[in-house]
This record gives sequence, C-alpha cells and structure tokens, in this order.
Amino acid sequence: WPHVVELQQINMLIATQTPDPPSPRSEPEDVQRILDLLAQVAPTPERREERSLAIIDQLAVDNDPVLKLEMALRRLNAMAETVVDDAERQAVDGQIITTARVLREARRDRTAENVYAKYIPDASQTARDDRAITLAHDALADPPTWVVDHVRHLHDTGQLAATRLDELATRVVIGAAHLDRHGQLPPDWPALHLPTADQALPDNQAPSPSL
Repeated sequence: WPHVVELQQINMLIATQTPDPPSPRSEPEDVQRILDLLAQVAPTPERREERSLAIIDQLAVDNDPVLKLEMALRRLNAMAETVVDDAERQAVDGQIITTARVLREARRDRTAENVYAKYIPDASQTARDDRAITLAHDALADPPTWVVDHVRHLHDTGQLAATRLDELATRVVIGAAHLDRHGQLPPDWPALHLPTADQALPDNQAPSPSL
C-alpha cells in the first residue's frame, strides 16, 4: 500500500509539472548577425493594422458595388445556361437585364468618382499600406521561424555572404505578405536564389511590397 500511494504521488507530480521552455536555437554567428541587421532596418508602423490582407481584400470586395454586381451577373448567366423551363428562363433573363443595367450605372458612377479619387483617401488601400508596414516590422524585428530558416538556408548553401541585405529584407516582407494573404508562403520558399552582390545596408527602412 505505501508503494501504491507513493506511485500516485509521483504521477500527480508528473501531471502537474510545468515543462521547461525550449532553449532558443543556436544559430551560426553569420546567421545571427544578419538577423540582427534585419531587425535594425525594420520599419516602425505609425498605425498597426492587425487585420490580415485576406480580410482587408474581402472587405474591399464586400464594399464595392461594381464587384458585387459583376459576381451576381456571372451567377445569373451561369444559371441561364442550365434552366429548361420557359417561365424560369424568362425570369432569369429579366434579372440579367436588370442586373446588367444597374451594373452599367454603377460603373458610370465609379468612373465619375475616380475623377476625385486622388483627393480622397482610399480606406482599403490605407489599410493595406498599414498592414504592409506592420508585417514588415514583425517579420524583420522579431523574425518567425520561417525567416530564420531561410537565412540559415542561405548560410548553409553558401549564398548568405553574397546576398544583399536589402534584397533579403524585401524578400522576407514579400513572403510575409503572401503568407498573410494566402495562408502559405510563396511556392518557391525557402529554396530561393536571390540576386547577389556585395553585402550592402539599405536605407533605414526596408521596402514594402506593392499590395
């Protein structure tokens, strides 16, 4: 019986024991130096944007009457190809005519609005720009595993010493944007062959991708 009690106590200790945090992975000196340099060129966002690019893009579509009408018209045209009942076909054709007319009006309104668009901030593009800077800061200042792995990949394949820092920073930011928008890194990641040149420091901010 004492052994049973002791075994239960041991099992309870094991079950409630907090595991030690994993030790940070040790990287070669050259890899850590480049990671430190990337952190130095990370831009500081004036406004952090926490919504993903995928969400911002979807909101832009939802708030665009032209895009919504174009999608509705495509659905009606597809429906028209499948209906066989004359009454139903007539109803669908009527909806197509109405939707096409409203779409023409919406496009005309958009054309008129575009004349003044350069004077009015575009909320969607502003959100994309803010998100791009937020992604750039996070990916460079506190690089996630996929960034560290990529720098290590360049080191292990002999490309790191000849890789321009600004090219590397740009590639990381583009990768972060692709991941944010599509949920995965670009298809060729991380086996990339970046343009080579003498190691060079960029300006005090890494370039942001066009979004």
